[in-house]
Amino acid sequence: MILISYSESQIGLRMDKSPVTNAQYKKFLDENQQWSKDSIDKKYHDGTYLKHWNGNVYPTGKGNHPVVYVSWYAAMAYAQWAGKRLPTETEWKKVARGGHDLPNMCRGIWEWVNPSESSTLEFMDVTDSCVLCGDSDQRRLKGQPPDHSKRPPKFTSNFLGFRCAKPVIA
Repeated sequence: MILISYSESQIGLRMDKSPVTNAQYKKFLDENQQWSKDSIDKKYHDGTYLKHWNGNVYPTGKGNHPVVYVSWYAAMAYAQWAGKRLPTETEWKKVARGGHDLPNMCRGIWEWVNPSESSTLEFMDVTDSCVLCGDSDQRRLKGQPPDHSKRPPKFTSNFLGFRCAKPVIA
């Protein structure tokens, strides 16, 4: 985890250095069967949830790879289960802009972010589009800021994962 300090307050944020992996997500599924590939309610995904998994088994040799084809709902459920939350768009972009040595934020996948710092958000009732953030080496070399997009919360894709964060009191 990396610590981000906020100068205007005594609160900081510990953000995971890497996106959540298939192996980490499998542990969540083992304890939360309602989020398993064969049990998840259709209103919480678009039909391609965990597309490359065989039931609740991730592809062989991919345990340390970021979990993808996960909806915003599932990412939020995982974060709450882990005692964390998704970083906000502002927090994510602050880290992605540099100075925090998190190279995985610029390669491979985009990431779901949280609309607010609240970890008690009734996320299962959300229907508005949610934000995902991404960056690329090409954007960074051109001096461009990280990018963002909006998608329905049930959207899943092979380029979309997530990482978690946890507030800390300094």
